This record gives sequence, C-alpha cells and structure tokens, in this order.
Amino acid sequence: MPESASFEVLDRREPDQLAAWMRVWAASDDADPFAHPTHVDLFTGEGDAAHSAVLTWDGGSILLPFVLRTIDGTRHHDVTSAYGYGGPFSSGDVTLDRWRELWAGFAAWCTGQGVVSEFLRFSTSPDPHDIAYPGQLHHRSTVIVRSLDLEPEALWMDVEHKVRKSVNKARRSGVTISVDTEGGRLEEFLAVYEATMERRGAHERYLFGRRFFERIRDEMRGSFAFFHADVDGVMVSTELVLAGRRTLYSYLGGTDDSAFALRPNDLLKHGVMTWGAETDRTAFVLGGGASPGDGIERYKLSFAPAGARPFSTGESIVDAGTYAALSGDVDPEEPYFPAYRRPRP
Repeated sequence: MPESASFEVLDRREPDQLAAWMRVWAASDDADPFAHPTHVDLFTGEGDAAHSAVLTWDGGSILLPFVLRTIDGTRHHDVTSAYGYGGPFSSGDVTLDRWRELWAGFAAWCTGQGVVSEFLRFSTSPDPHDIAYPGQLHHRSTVIVRSLDLEPEALWMDVEHKVRKSVNKARRSGVTISVDTEGGRLEEFLAVYEATMERRGAHERYLFGRRFFERIRDEMRGSFAFFHADVDGVMVSTELVLAGRRTLYSYLGGTDDSAFALRPNDLLKHGVMTWGAETDRTAFVLGGGASPGDGIERYKLSFAPAGARPFSTGESIVDAGTYAALSGDVDPEEPYFPAYRRPRP
C-alpha cells in the first residue's frame, strides 16, 4: 500500500503557515523561486493573499502556489498563478495517484472558500498533460529552455553560429560580465531596466517599482542572481535571473540602446549559461516572445536551437452558476478567462 499523503493549503499571512511553506519549499528538489512565498506575494493586490496547496508524503511533495483574489462587490474569490511559471512543483517519486490527490484536495478547498474559477500558469516541467489536471489545458506559446548539462565546449557549440560571433565581438569590444548574488548594484540595474521598458512602450504590468526588486533582494536571497555587462565600468546590459537548485530563469532586464552594436546581451546570456553549468544547474529557461515566432522568440531560440517547449495554462470553472451570473451576457466564444474579469472598453 502506498503511504498516505497529507494535503493542506497554506496562507502566507499566517506566521506558522508561512514557516511550514518555507520548510516544504526549502526541502524540495529544486527550491524553485516561483514557489517561494515572497514571489507569489509580489503579485497580490489589495484584498488578495498568497497561498500554496501542499501535498506531502514520506520522500516527496508537491507545491502549487497561487493567489487567492477577491472578486469586487461579492463574497466570492478566484484563483490565479503569479506571474511566470506557477508550477506545480514536485519532488521525489510522484505517481498519477499523487497528482489526483493534489487536485482532489485543491478542488475541495476551492469549493469551501467560495472560489468561482481558477487560472493556472504551468511550468515547463512536468508536462501538464502528465499530471492528471482535471481542468481545461490550453497551449499558449513557446518557451525556450537551454539544457546546461553539457561539457563547456559542447555547450559553446550548441548555439547558433551568430551567437558565437556576437559573443566574440562583445569580448573584443571590451564588454565584461559580472555576477551579483547580493543585489549590490540595484540602482544601476533599475536605470537600465526602466529605460528599456520606456523605450519599448511596455505594458504597465512590467513597470515594477523599486520596492518590488528590493523585496526580491532582501527576502529571496539564494534564489536570484543579477548578471551585468559593463563597458569601462558602465553597465550597458543587465538581467535579473531567478535561481533554483537545478533551474535558472531569465526574469527581467534591459540593455542600453547605445550599446546594441557591441552585442552585450549575447555575452550576458552566454555568461548565465556558463555560470549555470558551473554551479550544477541543468536548465536555463529563457522564456518566449511577445507573439509566436516573433523576433524575440527567434533570438532566444538561437541560444537553444532544440530548446522549444510548449507553455500551457489551465482553466477550471469551480462554481458554474456564480460564474455565469458574474459574466453576464458574455459571448460564449469569448476567449478571455475568467470572462467576468475581461478588460472593459
């Protein structure tokens, strides 16, 4: 008989539950940064709360972090993943029965909390088709994953020729790369990042304030690293990388447009790959583009020509009657989910 598992949902606002969440997270195989309670809390609004569903058994665990959101003007809630990759994050030997236990416990909890719907952003691993998810799966985009478990020469050769050419040009141009695991150059990072977002006309959801990055620096030590590209001591490209024990994630960054010709970002990403391999990471998730097949996606793919992976989301209506009442006369073909949160004209 398989050993029984324990299911619970932990609320970050409760000190004892936060401590329990941190214990399970720290003991997990990857200690994935997207499962860290601070990262989830960064994406809570007023009246929302960071939670994690947790299934544990002797030798394994599953963490499903999420934001419990209030639905304005009602006593109801809904569930969504925080920005990025929401999991679930598994450790040890996980059978289909374990996955079913997780989803059954989560569904019962959601019903008891008056949850109307759930929207989950899955990670690149495990494959969401292999975890018995009971809701609807939707393929959204392509994410590029760079395998790092190669010898240095093999890793160098397993990128497109133009990447090697750009890396060599950056080196000849005097670009140097440094790794900052303390966040000591946050002011310079913010200047480059914010200028990049302004230049790109980025959506306001990417205009994170100073406090956002300060919390990552202060509360997620060991789960991030800043990579900086400098020319003559001046930062010209930078990237905040979130770090698990096995997986690195490209997160947020930018490049000074005056330095584009020096190709600093190519050298920077090569630096992340090299550092990841040297520190025994096995994968570097570069993310995807703004739209399928765009220039950003093709650029990232040049660092991992065989690294395209599907990115999927999950949707489930927990309370159909309330969902319909809140959504009103929404077109049944309306793709926005949940429909009652669709942007209004």
